[in-house]
Amino acid sequence: MLYNGEIKRMHMTEGTELSDEVYECQLVPMLTKRAKERLVYILKSADKPENELRRKLRESCYPEESIEEAVSWAKGKHYIDDERYVENYIRYHSEGKSRRKLMYDLQAKGLEKKLILSMLEESGVDEDAQIEAELRKKHYTPDMDPKEKQKIIAALTRKGYSWGAISTHISEY
Repeated sequence: MLYNGEIKRMHMTEGTELSDEVYECQLVPMLTKRAKERLVYILKSADKPENELRRKLRESCYPEESIEEAVSWAKGKHYIDDERYVENYIRYHSEGKSRRKLMYDLQAKGLEKKLILSMLEESGVDEDAQIEAELRKKHYTPDMDPKEKQKIIAALTRKGYSWGAISTHISEY
């Protein structure tokens, strides 16, 4: 984490232990500043959830104190906002993904189930319209070959739509 010039300036040598004073007064502030810069760099390209940012900073070998301070600083500046992230994610992906798929994807990113559920309730994802669109896209007709029907049903199920919703739409055709 340190550059060669910093190591020389702090008179560090391999195998020697750092005093608590040097660690707390010199090293942590320097690494915290770098962690903040890294956070801003990561967030420059796209919004990320807090959990993912913490993971990226840990992978970059920042100490836990620096990570905590950088994350709380970013939250204070509203650079990190999991609620905004979930809202934007749902808004962007709600036309092509089922509620179940959205829930799974967001939980995989480390977001809380309670937050996701509340945002999904507010958004009103229209799965019925999505299923209808998928059936049209796949050229579904009631007199199709049973194997083809089964393929379409399996594809819809893999996308996270419930069997009840799929069967309702198929019977309406």
